[in-house]
Amino acid sequence: MDLLEALSIAAPGQGRTQVVALVGAGGKTTALFAIASQARKAGYAVILTTTTAIRDPRIEGQRSFDAFIYEEELEGANLPPSSITIVAASDREGDKISGPLPERIDAMTGQADLILVEADGAHGLAIKAPGAHEPVIPSTAIIVIGCLGLDALGKRADPTVVHRLAEFLRLTGLHEGDEIGVASLARLVEAPLGLFKGTAPGARRVLLLSKADLLSQGAASEVEAELRNRALPVDLILLSSWGEVTAYAS
Repeated sequence: MDLLEALSIAAPGQGRTQVVALVGAGGKTTALFAIASQARKAGYAVILTTTTAIRDPRIEGQRSFDAFIYEEELEGANLPPSSITIVAASDREGDKISGPLPERIDAMTGQADLILVEADGAHGLAIKAPGAHEPVIPSTAIIVIGCLGLDALGKRADPTVVHRLAEFLRLTGLHEGDEIGVASLARLVEAPLGLFKGTAPGARRVLLLSKADLLSQGAASEVEAELRNRALPVDLILLSSWGEVTAYAS
């Protein structure tokens, strides 16, 4: 199945906007655009935005979208079905764009079938723990997807793999240079100030484990066993490989 199907997002044209926020590391932007493309194909009017900063999709040739506007241009705009509209607040140095404040995104509900929000930053690393000011999740988010890159497994906990290393070590109990295992990822998910920090009560928590295709057979078995044996505080676990996802109820 694809991500849109796995998330069980309501069909378009029902007069309600669903807000989905992505946090964590290890493929957030890729997942964000994958969901957007799948939703566009299914007839949704999609707003794609961020509460932090992302690389400007206008200069990334692999990103598919239909319109790029700034938030002041959205007021009164009629977004057509089967479309992806990027909404930015401003351009930033370093080929990035900044997104609207969370309350501004909350005010966009009603203008699209689906609003997808990158609500965290990870500097392109495989895994992260949130800092004091992170993540920045809109209050209207009904689904929060916590992303972890499985390419972190078996690597050493250091700044080349982990964003916010000090916070990650504190939450997982590891020391710098220790090997990152599945149990460490689980502790990051379980911690109140970990991966799903700031998720509103009642919002669905979805754990997205990306890059499963990079696992060895032994590592894949370890992940599966950990998923079976540990009751993670999430509603759904998705294992992603080559654009296809396997869903595990939690």
